[in-house]
Amino acid sequence: MKNILITGGCGFVGTNLFLRLEQMPFNITILDNFSSKSNYIHESRNHKIIKGDIRNEYDVQRALKNIDVV
Repeated sequence: MKNILITGGCGFVGTNLFLRLEQMPFNITILDNFSSKSNYIHESRNHKIIKGDIRNEYDVQRALKNIDVV
């Protein structure tokens, strides 16, 4: 099973991408800084959410651990 990272996964585009990908056999990690203050996605067993910013190298390195596709 592939491990996928969605950056900005709680925004409009990221949420819609997530909703499409969650129907497939993927492990999904979402990296988001919650700047849009809207989060329609909640953690479950086949995905996790990391609060962080793509502009922060530490956050990106943490999110990329064991990821196959971004």
